[in-house]
Amino acid sequence: MVNVHAQAGMNLIRAYAVDKPFHRVSSIAKRYVEVIDSWSTFVAAQLTCIEFVRGGITTFADVFHYADATAEAVARVGIRATVAPLVGDDLAQIQNDLSAIGQYAKCGISSAIGVSIRGRDLCGSLEGVVAFARAAGVPIHFTDFDHSQRQAYGDPFAQLVGGGFAPHGDVLANPASLDVEDLNRLRATGLGVAHIPSNAQMGEQAAVAGGCIRQRVPVGLGTGSAARGGDLPLNCHPLAIRASAVFVTP
Repeated sequence: MVNVHAQAGMNLIRAYAVDKPFHRVSSIAKRYVEVIDSWSTFVAAQLTCIEFVRGGITTFADVFHYADATAEAVARVGIRATVAPLVGDDLAQIQNDLSAIGQYAKCGISSAIGVSIRGRDLCGSLEGVVAFARAAGVPIHFTDFDHSQRQAYGDPFAQLVGGGFAPHGDVLANPASLDVEDLNRLRATGLGVAHIPSNAQMGEQAAVAGGCIRQRVPVGLGTGSAARGGDLPLNCHPLAIRASAVFVTP
């Protein structure tokens, strides 16, 4: 199986946030990121890769900090991955991260750029990152789309798919919800969706995968953070089985 969205470096707090509301999960994750380093990320990512292989996952896409440590862990275990450093607007740091990941290209590891769009004015802050990704020839993994941002920023989703941010190859991971208009935009642009079954178990994203299937939007399945769910294999949720059986993501 292919896991289209993971944060392998968070496995040291495996299942710590199960059954906790999203704001509590965000608080836990923020504190974790503040104390981790490259070594702890490598250890967590290596454990994740081993568990993925045991669960039948041979390829995954990862979005997290210390991407070079994750890439090293992937190479040591011997599976395949697209590794995306979670970046801000520092283009020099993005280049350094991509160069570090590129050292593992012969091990079946490719690069992407991870961008969180929660609380962001997309058109006001991401032009440079998007232009850099296009010039580098790497896809972007957008994460954390939330409809509540529409009150603060007008409509960040419209900016995302209407402002040149989402041609084929990019992925919108972990959207909290998608309405029919959103799905039509996705289908028109070719932006794929990474659905996280463990979040659906907590009452979030319940209609995302089904809506994508009905509207013929590419949808893949991911585990997200190991903090949210204890079972890393994707077949732990009935919705995952239904989505994988009905629709094959490119």
